[in-house]
Amino acid sequence: MQTLSLHPRCAVAAAIIIVGMAVAFAAPAQAAATHKLTFRAMVASFRKVDEPPVGDSVGDRFEFTDILFVHSRRVGRDAAVCVHTDRVYYICDWTIVLRRGTLQLHLLFHDTNAGYTLAVDGGTGSYARASGTMRVTDALKPVGRYVIIYRILG
Repeated sequence: MQTLSLHPRCAVAAAIIIVGMAVAFAAPAQAAATHKLTFRAMVASFRKVDEPPVGDSVGDRFEFTDILFVHSRRVGRDAAVCVHTDRVYYICDWTIVLRRGTLQLHLLFHDTNAGYTLAVDGGTGSYARASGTMRVTDALKPVGRYVIIYRILG
């Protein structure tokens, strides 16, 4: 296994994932309150791992972490691992860690600047039955913005 410096396409993909997000969730069958969380996300770490053969190939991955803020107060962190599933797509597992629990997100994405929709499929603590989607947009800003709107299913 060889650790390489950041590939430009992966940098764009990671920036898209951690930058500006608007979240819209489908309403569950029963009435549930809608909750909204808004954060600024600053990259804490990023690395790309190039598995053999050298260059973009199945099994390559990138990993990142962010620190989450509300105004200037640190409120949480996140971490993600994205694995190249073929020559075009990555599959990502992403966890947001907050004081009252975690939110778990998943994504299959194409390495472009088009924006992405992540599935929110639960978590722990106060977010144990969270459900919905999170839309990722705007890869050009240096500090990401997360706007998470979720429902707790009964």
